[in-house]
Amino acid sequence: MASVPPEAAPARSGWRWLWLILVIVPLLLASAVPVGLWWLAETSGGRSFVARQVAGLEPNSGLRFEVGSIEGSLLSRFEMRDVIVRDLDGILATIPLARIDWEPLTLVRNTVSINRLDIPELALLRMWRINPRDPDEPLLPDIDARIGRFEITRLRIEKPVFGTAETLFAAGRVDIRSGRLLLDMRATA
Repeated sequence: MASVPPEAAPARSGWRWLWLILVIVPLLLASAVPVGLWWLAETSGGRSFVARQVAGLEPNSGLRFEVGSIEGSLLSRFEMRDVIVRDLDGILATIPLARIDWEPLTLVRNTVSINRLDIPELALLRMWRINPRDPDEPLLPDIDARIGRFEITRLRIEKPVFGTAETLFAAGRVDIRSGRLLLDMRATA
């Protein structure tokens, strides 16, 4: 009886591994972006990371921002607590709570779109001092921004600003497009 030589193993197994690597690796990388965005928006660690990034912003004006905490979903509605605005001389304004309802997908179009911004209390402690700017540079940022409705229930303007302390209510809407500011606001004492 003649023996039959064993057949060579199919060469397909090498191609199968290559195919798996070429398909699986890009899929894993592609899924890392939405998973990372979800982590930033929906976990306390991600929101803390965003708060630290805000504190790290260094605009040329010299203004600095601190955010104590962020609660809620950065993909829709969230609250920022213990916001401090600093200028060149120190603390300029405090905002214990800001509620924000926004559409983050508009960032893809270089637009910040806030449907509603509610600030129960904002204290402006003194007049601001910022770095001088180049008069040839635009005053407004190179991004469109819209606030459909804002309301500051208690705007405390402290004595160093106007010489007398005032408390106001302010509400309205803001639209910044192509370097133009449209502000529709009413304020009452």
